[in-house]
Amino acid sequence: MKLAFLFLTFVISIHSFTQSKKEQIVILNSRLDSLNTAYVKDTILLGKTIRKIDGDKNTIMGLPIKKIQEYLNNHI
Repeated sequence: MKLAFLFLTFVISIHSFTQSKKEQIVILNSRLDSLNTAYVKDTILLGKTIRKIDGDKNTIMGLPIKKIQEYLNNHI
């Protein structure tokens, strides 16, 4: 009787352990998906910012030196 009780307890504990591992895998997969989404958003934002900065550089490079100096005096 004691052996049957011990075996039953062992089986129940193994079953609950595997269920918790499955739940952990599901949780970690959802976190990974959300991290990938955030990474893509940040990458897009960074790309837009770099293009804007490059556009500003090209605009400033086309100006005469006097206008550039005025621009720098007003923005610094």
